[in-house]
Amino acid sequence: MRRSVAAVAAFFVLALVGCLDLDEEYWINPDGSGKVKIKCASTPFRFSNAKKSPEETLKTDVRETLEKCGGVDAWTDVSATQRDDGKTVFVGTAYFRDYTKLRLSIMGVTSSMAKTVLSQDGGALTLTVTPEQKGTPPAEPPKLTEEEIQAKIKQERAKYLQSKPMMETFLKEAKVATRYHLPGALGEVNNFKKLDDRSVELKMDGATLLAALDGLMKDDKFMRKTVESGQDLDKSGPPVDDVFVEKLFGQKGPVKASTKGALAPVFNYEAEAGKAREGMAELQAKFGAASAAVAPPAGAGFKNVAIAGVQWVHAADDQRGIAPFSKNRPSYSVAVTAELGGSALAAKGGSLLKAVADTGENLLPKEEFEREISFPRLSEDKTAITFDVQLAVPGPKVAGIREISGTLTYTVADKIVDADLGIGAYAKGTKGKLHGAEIENVEAGDDAGEVSLKIGLPLETIASVDFYDEKGAKLQSSRQGYSSSGDECSIQFSIRGVLPKKGKIVAKLYDSPKTYEAPFKITNVDLLGRSKK
Repeated sequence: MRRSVAAVAAFFVLALVGCLDLDEEYWINPDGSGKVKIKCASTPFRFSNAKKSPEETLKTDVRETLEKCGGVDAWTDVSATQRDDGKTVFVGTAYFRDYTKLRLSIMGVTSSMAKTVLSQDGGALTLTVTPEQKGTPPAEPPKLTEEEIQAKIKQERAKYLQSKPMMETFLKEAKVATRYHLPGALGEVNNFKKLDDRSVELKMDGATLLAALDGLMKDDKFMRKTVESGQDLDKSGPPVDDVFVEKLFGQKGPVKASTKGALAPVFNYEAEAGKAREGMAELQAKFGAASAAVAPPAGAGFKNVAIAGVQWVHAADDQRGIAPFSKNRPSYSVAVTAELGGSALAAKGGSLLKAVADTGENLLPKEEFEREISFPRLSEDKTAITFDVQLAVPGPKVAGIREISGTLTYTVADKIVDADLGIGAYAKGTKGKLHGAEIENVEAGDDAGEVSLKIGLPLETIASVDFYDEKGAKLQSSRQGYSSSGDECSIQFSIRGVLPKKGKIVAKLYDSPKTYEAPFKITNVDLLGRSKK
């Protein structure tokens, strides 16, 4: 999402964005181990590939889901289908040894509604769900006059109304349901719905979320408190307090459920997870291995840039619910494909700088955030980048586009080098001597182990990671999941066999990645993006 939407909603939109229907059902044991059955119907994030059948595309999406989810011990009953409306439906059950380390990303959709914490105090287990706050007010709030307070409230409400149509487009069909089966009788329950004496449910949908936002923005006391506290709604959203929680879930106070009395396993973890592990080789074979780039590294600049598609809504009526392509106001955007002279590691983003119609009319969007190029998509062979450009709606006399131009950023690398990270022991907290490497966690078993590794490098610069014992023998390993933010990433690996106490970790890194900010220009096309020459 672009900044206008993020102003008040991005921190709790989370799974709802792009997801038509998400259903999760957890079974949690006293030690934090458990399983989750997932069904997710979502809009595909991947552009269709004419060379690949729908079945092959689904296989790729499932494979990436299995690779990206962190903290998963094993998967079972995994499948994916495409519905007649184009939505993809993923179904699967994931086993996890530690609920606190579980990080799910299903078909490109983060499946957590908010930050969820599992804790034990004495003999009770407590599950707490907290909408995450992306910022905190300043230690010393600004001293504002009454006139400044009223002006700020008016400004924030105006920004919200501006972003609301886009949020409605994202959220109007979205819904999430999460159920938890806990290992003891229920005690205190707040904002959850009780299903039986050991199970609770939490539901959210786009309409409820938007209604909560409307209520917050119309609440004079809430808006005054927010403005006076110095909270930056543009970056962190409204304060997560009792007012917010009550409007979102119906009750004041936290969203939590606690057990009382004795705890007992909900199911035999090792019996079920062990059977699922035995089927992992067949599952991985079914969905294949990740494909590598087939072209040498690209240089600066694009070989060719062209419009691949156009979306134009010229008749929409929000009041009557007429929203073609889920757009409730007129809009015009083009999808652009930029062909590279070789392969890239990653596409980063860019900016639209000029857009002029054949009549001389300026087609640049008025708002700066609308000129940002977000979420560029790298082709599977890594030799092309597809991205969307939003333009102003052309006037009635416009027959074509004289020029669309801007910049796009991507990274490339020439070769792969081995880098011994300088980690000599497989123990939690062990720090390396290179790239800020550190072992965040280790789980050792009789026949398998897990290692969570943090590296101070962008994820796309890491080709692979190999593990060795103290005698230099390579261990069998596979990547299970990851998280990445800027120039740092955490990657989870599964190690087959007994995990040794000592050894070394060698990362294969793309050597000296280069970042290019390449200009692009498209000229003399009609309104469907076809050349007029």
